Amino acid sequence: RAMPSRGRFGPRQRVLVVNDDGIDAPGLRAVVVALAKSFDVYVCAPAVEKSASSHAISIHAPISAEPRFVPGAARAFACGGGATPTDCAMLALDVLFADDAEKRAFDVVVSGVNRGENCGRHVVYSGTVAAAREGAMRADAVGVAVSLDSYKRDACYDHAAALCARIVETILLGEDEGATLQTLRGKVLNVNVPAETETYDSKNVKSKDAMIPLRATAVGASCTRARWVAVPDPSDPSARGGTEDGLDRKRVVSDMTRDTADASSKKARKTREGGAKKNVHLDATRLDANDAAVPLNEWQAGTRWFRNRPGSIAKDGTVGTDRCALDAGFVSVSVLEAADVWTRSDATTFARAEDIASFFRGLGADGAMIITRTLTHVLSN
Repeated sequence: RAMPSRGRFGPRQRVLVVNDDGIDAPGLRAVVVALAKSFDVYVCAPAVEKSASSHAISIHAPISAEPRFVPGAARAFACGGGATPTDCAMLALDVLFADDAEKRAFDVVVSGVNRGENCGRHVVYSGTVAAAREGAMRADAVGVAVSLDSYKRDACYDHAAALCARIVETILLGEDEGATLQTLRGKVLNVNVPAETETYDSKNVKSKDAMIPLRATAVGASCTRARWVAVPDPSDPSARGGTEDGLDRKRVVSDMTRDTADASSKKARKTREGGAKKNVHLDATRLDANDAAVPLNEWQAGTRWFRNRPGSIAKDGTVGTDRCALDAGFVSVSVLEAADVWTRSDATTFARAEDIASFFRGLGADGAMIITRTLTHVLSN
């Protein structure tokens, strides 16, 4: 594949931005503005939040693409109809922005900045990581998934967006004749940024401009545990909320089951009175030898509704893993193979390798050389 011009005075490189929080998410808006200083930015994102979509695609229903204005973007589309983050990446690369792909292909696909970290096993469920992975697979590009370790609605994404822009600049505009780009093609950089914005310069003076130190990491085993909550039937107009709105979980399950069983028992009696045959299958009852209706227990009868709420967090504190680095205040950068949903490298390699400590350090004139040397070491182990 011929490499396009890398000159700073040649045609501006194109960068595709996708996400799973939706096109109006502040993280996406921040990263577009940051990238637009050096690149022509194209956006394709879900019209609404589609978090935890993993690598799902839509094949049973059409999706829509509506032109939208996003500050800093050359062109932008919001995809509806249930479009997933992966759908957005695929549609953008194959159709929406393919008009001049031969002249200026997307060498980098950025996904984010996501609200909340994507460490450990979250890389399996993450729509953010999946969209970047799709870009790496489909376009042989470098996928850059960026997530902020904060779930606050008013979180500031500026420092994560600025870091992402510097990483992309190093990959595409570095003085290394494209070595970094070639090293990373078809791979994903999974970047997790601490919410803490206080950083210090070389003289240990607090500075807003100093970059948070980065660490190359292995994917750990941290994960948010599922907490299944029983909720009323969403189609029931009388239903209001679930157990998190003050309803007792056991009472909800019991009441739902009893109501369903009572209704089914009445249906069974009516059916028998009409001359039903023996051994007819009934939803909430069974017929004994004398054709008498016998209610089934609560886990055999009726339909129940549940919602998956975030539970406690199972953290992996292994030195050299993504979550460990993030908890220590570092930016975590893991290299993921696009063909693998979850790549687990040996954390010992990252914990013991001395040159890993300088990963992405400075991102100055020699930043690309540092990245290439470090990544060569990481990928060879």
